[in-house]
Amino acid sequence: MNARQILLGLTLGGSVALVGCGDGHDSKGGDNGGAPELTGFDFRSDPIPDFDRVDRMGGPATTTALLTPGPTGGARRQVANATDPADDSQYAAEYITAIKRYHYHLGPALAATGLATCGVVGLTEESTGVGACVLQALANPVIPDVLRLDTRQLSDYPNGRKPDDPVVDVLLAIALLDLGGDGNGPGTCLGSPCTRKSIANVPLNVARSTPPSLPAFPYLNNQQLAPPPSASR
Repeated sequence: MNARQILLGLTLGGSVALVGCGDGHDSKGGDNGGAPELTGFDFRSDPIPDFDRVDRMGGPATTTALLTPGPTGGARRQVANATDPADDSQYAAEYITAIKRYHYHLGPALAATGLATCGVVGLTEESTGVGACVLQALANPVIPDVLRLDTRQLSDYPNGRKPDDPVVDVLLAIALLDLGGDGNGPGTCLGSPCTRKSIANVPLNVARSTPPSLPAFPYLNNQQLAPPPSASR
């Protein structure tokens, strides 16, 4: 399997279909770039303890990519979903083990593709060095598993999250590429300095969701329906 196939599998595995609905007007009856008409919301007021948390996905695929499934499939990840991000330090050893595993198995193929990695591949998974990668994950940040938004900065994942942000590609870049986490500046990715968008810039993904996202709330466009079945075979 070459690096393009590896990247294709990673990006397709994290892709998300975005759907919405609308009639092209805002709640005041004016045009709002195709946004649906907003007539009010009905929020449940049940006490928080009445609900069960099924996922806390602050960041995309964080627990999926960095936690081992455990002996009963996804049980370990479900344990993580039931805990709070403030306690994510308890998973630090597993995060580091996962990052070592990715670099040991994928690092040479990524380097051959022209993507500089933040890891130093060792003779074994355990001996693979990922110190710079861990620093990047803490600094960008994707650990702990929360979604941050600094309104003084550009809204661009991991600072906030827009519908068309290539979030999984960015997460992979932070965990795999040399973004300068060692303090020596970024490495070279496909002829340019590595950035969080370097994997997204590999021409494997669609440029944006179809139909495109809306410029205003609720941002999601009309759902894309399946085409009618062909009359001819």
